[in-house]
Amino acid sequence: MWSPISPESLRELIRESEAELSPDERLLWELIQISPRKWAQSPWGDEGGGFWAVGVIGGDIIWYNDIEEGFNISRYFEPGTIGEYRCNQGGLQPVLWNLLHKFEGDEGHGVFGPPQLLADPG
Repeated sequence: MWSPISPESLRELIRESEAELSPDERLLWELIQISPRKWAQSPWGDEGGGFWAVGVIGGDIIWYNDIEEGFNISRYFEPGTIGEYRCNQGGLQPVLWNLLHKFEGDEGHGVFGPPQLLADPG
């Protein structure tokens, strides 16, 4: 039987994932992370009282699906409610990698500018 992940276990997963981040991914993560809090997602999240939201960027929420044991990104239309159910089974790093590449666009120049300008050169 499934049971929701504890806040302590979630924080440990986040710490483990942070160790895998590139400098650009880490910078993005530092900008968008939030203190973990439960967001509703019906019907899948009902049994566990929602899923843990861990980051927000624009109209997207980064959250942990503890049924599938993976981090996901979904649209939301009202704060506190995940708009789309996702079932990825990976860590935080692939989510941030995908976000960076979404912003970089086809030519490597997106809303954040060229990728080499994201990280501190020092």
